[in-house]
Amino acid sequence: MDKSLYLEKNISQQPAIDLLRSMGYTYISPEDCEAQRGSRYHVLLRDILRGQLRRLNRYAFAGAENEFSAATIERAMEDLDEPLTDGLVRSSEKIYDALLLGKSYPETVGEGKTLSFNLKYIDWEHPENNLFHVTEEFAVDSRDKLHNARPDIVLFINGIPFAVIECKTPQISVEQAVEQNIRNQQKEYIPQLYKFAQIVMATNKNAVKYATTGTPKKFWNVWKEQDTAFLEEALAQHVTNRTATEQDRNLISLFSKERVMELIRYFVLFDANVKKICRYQQYFAIKDIIKTIQHCNK
Repeated sequence: MDKSLYLEKNISQQPAIDLLRSMGYTYISPEDCEAQRGSRYHVLLRDILRGQLRRLNRYAFAGAENEFSAATIERAMEDLDEPLTDGLVRSSEKIYDALLLGKSYPETVGEGKTLSFNLKYIDWEHPENNLFHVTEEFAVDSRDKLHNARPDIVLFINGIPFAVIECKTPQISVEQAVEQNIRNQQKEYIPQLYKFAQIVMATNKNAVKYATTGTPKKFWNVWKEQDTAFLEEALAQHVTNRTATEQDRNLISLFSKERVMELIRYFVLFDANVKKICRYQQYFAIKDIIKTIQHCNK
């Protein structure tokens, strides 16, 4: 193995996976991922998503809870995989809306009557009902198979990829990982993965930057955790027998389960075909405002 690849895997990539697993993400091998995807072009983990759609969704009629039909579940998966005909950010916005609000589907009830009911992809109210997975070396084919790519780490909620992480050795600038992420979003490469992504990260262990889909290089940010008690407690729990790195701190700050669901749900927005994710100052300022309002209302 090339020395730089060896260092990348053992100094950045593997420690990241180990930490995410400790944080409650279930590891799924690249081979198991590929078996669920149908092809390397497609990126949804369909078996996991199908099972979660069944588990999370019921509709009420005539005083009874009913399961959605198998046909509706399959259609819901197909509908989530928005085509890229309107461009990456517009497709990402449609997917984001579906993830937050769900989609409405008709079901036949009673004596042949058809009514529409809402189906959700993620349980925002009860984070513990969702499944979180992490994989590595997630091989994705480009449309022409000439610009295939293999992101180092991909994270999933209910089989839906929501984060892409590129790792580098400490000797390589984190900017190279940023550029790699930006390149992979171009239409010649693998935008079908990034249309689902809400957080995109670049790391070389000692420096970390994050962004969201379509973010230009100059707007990639650093995260500075201001909830020091939260961070120190998590580090003590999940990082043992070694010194914590900047990568560790950022993975905890951005990808702890409740934190990442909060970031995705409340701190991602679309503005004139630009997708944005909050900076840490905005996140903590809004959290402080909410605390003040809650205190005043007591």
